Amino acid sequence: MALEELTQVAGAGNAQAQYNLGVNYAAGQGTAQNYTEAVQWFAKAAEQDHTEAQYALGVMHFEGKGVLQSYMKASQFYALAAQKGHAGAQCNLGVMFDNGLGVLRNPQTAIKWYSKAAEQGLARAQFNLGAKYALGDGVAQNHQLARQWFLKAAEQGDAKAGFNLGMMYLKGEGVMRDYKMAAQWFAKAACQGHAGAQCNLGALYNYGRGVKQDYQQARQWFTKAAKQGHPEAMFGLGAQSVLGRGVPQNDTEAAAWFTKAARKGHPDAQYYLGAMYDTGRGVPANRNEAIRLFTQAAEQGSGPAQLVLAEKYANGEETTHDLVAAYKWALLAEKAGEIITDVKDAIELEIDAEQIELARQQAEAFSRRHNRK
Repeated sequence: MALEELTQVAGAGNAQAQYNLGVNYAAGQGTAQNYTEAVQWFAKAAEQDHTEAQYALGVMHFEGKGVLQSYMKASQFYALAAQKGHAGAQCNLGVMFDNGLGVLRNPQTAIKWYSKAAEQGLARAQFNLGAKYALGDGVAQNHQLARQWFLKAAEQGDAKAGFNLGMMYLKGEGVMRDYKMAAQWFAKAACQGHAGAQCNLGALYNYGRGVKQDYQQARQWFTKAAKQGHPEAMFGLGAQSVLGRGVPQNDTEAAAWFTKAARKGHPDAQYYLGAMYDTGRGVPANRNEAIRLFTQAAEQGSGPAQLVLAEKYANGEETTHDLVAAYKWALLAEKAGEIITDVKDAIELEIDAEQIELARQQAEAFSRRHNRK
């Protein structure tokens, strides 16, 4: 139907024509894109209880297209469509309750709406429902049910669900640990462009778990993920370069990848880059930069970085001679699983009981902050 004819029919009060005209204006089909005009026609159709128009108005209010952005109004329109069985509206209403957008956060209500949409076969609702069961948010944690819903979504091509299935097989959550199955699901999601799956598939090739060890394949998948800004993949590329796996050994290239990952907050990259600055390997020696990077890694719970800081504060290397800080970092490194006997014994030869107590308090405060993150 031509736009002029559609406009006449819509103007005469035909709800379906009003909705279709709104779609044309929203998409710029047969006319210039005009979100304000689209909202007006959607509203006319919605007033006649047109379900798709009510859903469309929810989307427009959620995204702030043609109207002032309003999560509350989006929720209201989603609810109208959801109550009449619109799967997309049900899922979106679940998202609103899941995140407290325009409504009070209520995980149980979110699950109710996710379930309705998931039962209708909507993949993103199936994924969201699987995630709730996996996390135990609003429902008892159940990895088996999580896997079932992820599988339904993944079979429809949902890359996030495929990635989560890979993670379940990798960790043995709800299933027996199976690196081969993990690799298969990561491969499916990776081919769909999922950066996390690309990185994890690279790691499996790097270590030969579930697949034949292949450093070149690992590097290819790390590179794909790194191009999407994935810090773990950047770290993987740096580790391959420093070890000469899949590429000739190259400290300068390793430092470049560690730098990219470190800037994204990757603690292992911060630690290894700190070590490179500390020794002048692949970068000009810079002890101050090394301390900065070790501290960043240590603040994120890196045991090796905490141990290095303990040693440096105890010895006064590139830092002030600070026994309290040294003992604090030693205690935290020990808690992280590092062997600190020699360092701790050396500090205890100089430190007094009052300083030890202060260091313990600081370490406990750090642990509380870190555990809340």
